[in-house]
Amino acid sequence: MEANRFTKTLILTSVACLIVYYFPNSNEVNKFLYTESSYFSSEPNPSPPETESSLNGEEYWSTEEKELCNNPDVDKTWTRIDALCFAIRRGLELSKIEVISWSNPVLVVYRDMFTKKQIKGYSQVFKKSEVEPEKVFDQNGKLYISSTRIVNGSTTPASIHPEVQSIVDTANRLIPSMNFQYTEPVLGLSYLPGGHITVHHDFVEFDVEAPEEAFLDMGNRMTTFIISVEKADVGGATVFPSIKATVRPNPGDAFMWFNLLENQEIDNSAFHGGCPVLAGRKLITTIWLRSKGQHIFDTVEGKKQSFNARELLR
Repeated sequence: MEANRFTKTLILTSVACLIVYYFPNSNEVNKFLYTESSYFSSEPNPSPPETESSLNGEEYWSTEEKELCNNPDVDKTWTRIDALCFAIRRGLELSKIEVISWSNPVLVVYRDMFTKKQIKGYSQVFKKSEVEPEKVFDQNGKLYISSTRIVNGSTTPASIHPEVQSIVDTANRLIPSMNFQYTEPVLGLSYLPGGHITVHHDFVEFDVEAPEEAFLDMGNRMTTFIISVEKADVGGATVFPSIKATVRPNPGDAFMWFNLLENQEIDNSAFHGGCPVLAGRKLITTIWLRSKGQHIFDTVEGKKQSFNARELLR
């Protein structure tokens, strides 16, 4: 009976199920597929000019990763028969979910999760924040500036900004299987032309004891949740080389993946990178959910295996 109720909450279609989100009139389907579909085009960024690159840190990007960033034809995840969309009613709100990868790693996109008012509100909060270059941890747990991570950021705590709290509350309502109470401070990241973050993992580990290990008091970064606030004119996608997937969200969209396995060890399939911005600016909001207080662990076996996206559809 419970399974039947769960099934009835889902509107399951093929990859082209985004039609369900937007078109009560099927006559508009053809126009949608060739102009607006997030799978077939999602207003793909123009191809970058064929000029010699002067990107700082380009040597850290492999040829395959560059192709995933710049060539939409390389990303074939939408052709997979298990790449599906769901529309789930949460109270009076409709959650539009695209499952790009069910496991190894879990990768899910939430379309139009946030209103234009929420996105504008966050943009204004970030504009007033003190922005500085982002740093990375070395093997001793110390922070330093690296050419592998050229991006400016600022924390925007929800406890201080009602606009940020609104975003957290929406995510908490529409993803009830995750607990947004245990997170790091909400982080805004601004990528200007030349800005990028090379392929890396969000799991935090230190080779030696360091004061920064107190950073892990709430557990490690279980999931990464990213909200698109402003889309770059050219470039700026997020790539997942292990599954040859590229996410190109529009403002108001969000996407999430798991950094941990069920036993809370690192999921090595979750390496990802923020592609170089070639024109315009990319602004995102990042929320790292910690493993502490996550009831999702009560619903899985705790084995050394990937989570499954089914857990996010409950």
